[in-house]
Amino acid sequence: MKQKYYLWGASLLALFALILSHNIIGALNNCIHAVDFSIYQQAIYEIAAGTSLNPYLTVRDVHIFADHFDPVIFLAVPWLWLTGYHATSLIVFESLWVLATLIFLFYTLRPKTNVFLLCATFLLLTKGLLSGLIYPIHPTVWTILPVMVLVWAIKEDRTRWIIISSFAFCFFKEIFPFSIFTLGFYYLIFRKKTKLALSLILFSSFMIYFSFIIRPELFGKGENYNSIILDGLKTDFFGSIWNMFKVFHYKRSFKTFFPFILPVVFIVKNELWKKRDWKKHHLIPVVFCLVPLFAVHFIPNLLMMHRESTFVAFLLGALFYSNLPNELLKSKRLASIILLMFILSSMGRYTKMFQRVVLSKDKDKCIISEEKRMSSNKLVEKIRLDIGEDKRILATGGIVAALIQPRLQVYQSGFFFQAQKPFDYVVFERNRSGDTTPYSRYDIEKQIKICEKSGVQTIYKDNYFYYAKGPFPLECHRIIK
Repeated sequence: MKQKYYLWGASLLALFALILSHNIIGALNNCIHAVDFSIYQQAIYEIAAGTSLNPYLTVRDVHIFADHFDPVIFLAVPWLWLTGYHATSLIVFESLWVLATLIFLFYTLRPKTNVFLLCATFLLLTKGLLSGLIYPIHPTVWTILPVMVLVWAIKEDRTRWIIISSFAFCFFKEIFPFSIFTLGFYYLIFRKKTKLALSLILFSSFMIYFSFIIRPELFGKGENYNSIILDGLKTDFFGSIWNMFKVFHYKRSFKTFFPFILPVVFIVKNELWKKRDWKKHHLIPVVFCLVPLFAVHFIPNLLMMHRESTFVAFLLGALFYSNLPNELLKSKRLASIILLMFILSSMGRYTKMFQRVVLSKDKDKCIISEEKRMSSNKLVEKIRLDIGEDKRILATGGIVAALIQPRLQVYQSGFFFQAQKPFDYVVFERNRSGDTTPYSRYDIEKQIKICEKSGVQTIYKDNYFYYAKGPFPLECHRIIK
């Protein structure tokens, strides 16, 4: 029996290693785009270097907490002090949240090792979590840990841990206090726990007021995400509601969430319906937490990528702390069906990881080779010797993560700023040597010819990169939109 558990555990470690290796290889080969990776990368770098507690990000053209309020990123600062300023350091840091969640599951599900291994399998086969992990780095993905703690605390009726995990959850993004607000009303209405309910309602209300009223005045104005949700409702309420249902990406969401259909039906049928006091079942407060999150993401049709991670974290918690894992161990048929659904859902993500890690091929057509890495390292080393803090550098999306250093003004081509800004240097990735979204390699080559014709100084040019020094005429970097 122990040998079976060791083999099962080793398989899970292999999956975890595959996920981590996929992202590390992507970072080393410029296959991770600056959106959103380098936004958080630059923010954490600047905070760690002592530049500012709310640094201005050239990559995003905004102060970090004017964009989103996710102060949990401060936890990455000591990690950077320990490991150094490298993109792979942050990728490893993000994986630690998943590892910590697995450790927490092992602790709370013991002594049933087989139950833990089954739950860990479901977790690592969950497409919603994988979608966030292969699009690093985001505090929304990190919520896997506080959400799991919260669901466990709800199930075990641990008031102190409900408060701790709920308060912590609010610091991962400005929209999460809405979940805690509705959770507070669950405890007020259904459980009659007035002190706990008021604690959750008052704290979440303060966080909502701070994030949406005080924060813009305190940290500077960023993109108005409220307008994405509210503008249409204000002008044409019913028309906007109807349009939401028309444009919502049902197929994409179904691919992510269909493995949870049968487990939820099982829990409802065998636990809620058979329980006289069904309102105390932990699935009910989980639903209360998910409703406002779903509304916020459904209205602008943004339930995708890293945003799915928090949703599946709540659903996984509801599954893990129900009787379902124990029942699955008794019924191989039911376990096989549910496991198959999770495998089918996550298969595309693992195929992509396998291709990059094992076959050195990238579905996004980003070259993975030792020759390119050597060229990239040579270029980055030269740029860091050439460019001071007072210089501006424009780069295509893939190479940005390798260039980012504290106080270095790196701008990404194609997003978030005006083309009229003066740049001292440009770096373009050629021939699929990096993720150059939104531009094709043909766009890049066309732009290089325009730059060269304008008489700029070409410093470095090979099959993979073009690096030049200005001043540049506007048409040289008009590729920016």
